[in-house]
Amino acid sequence: MLNSEFDDGPAQISPDGRWLAYRSDASGSYEIYVQSFTPDGHAGSERVQISKNGGSQPRFSANGQELFYLTNDGRMMAVAITGHGAAFEHGEAKELFKTHTLLPTVEVRYDYDVSRDGQRFLIATILDGPHAAPPVPTIVLNWMAALRK
Repeated sequence: MLNSEFDDGPAQISPDGRWLAYRSDASGSYEIYVQSFTPDGHAGSERVQISKNGGSQPRFSANGQELFYLTNDGRMMAVAITGHGAAFEHGEAKELFKTHTLLPTVEVRYDYDVSRDGQRFLIATILDGPHAAPPVPTIVLNWMAALRK
């Protein structure tokens, strides 16, 4: 992906085309980084480390105001993008929820997608075995009407 000596993984270009978010082992473990991205397809020289304790599968929100990624233990994280100047400015990563994705997440694939409004996620989930998600209750509304049929 990038021309570097590191294992740089799946990348996402920001909606405005100015930033490239990707996974890399530049620090010795896989973390999320962002670099500038030029209209002619070149990455800038400075990388900004976003994650601190491992990360993979970065995705920008459709409006470009957030960056999402998964931690090594499957937590969905969100980072607010606070600046729109020459440097990539961002807030602290915040945990949104725990996932039960198809770990490990260092392969070249995405186990999730984000809705255009950034409020919903579609996640490939483990349904069986020791890492399976807990059962989800089923809620049936207006069940009395169904009995009458």
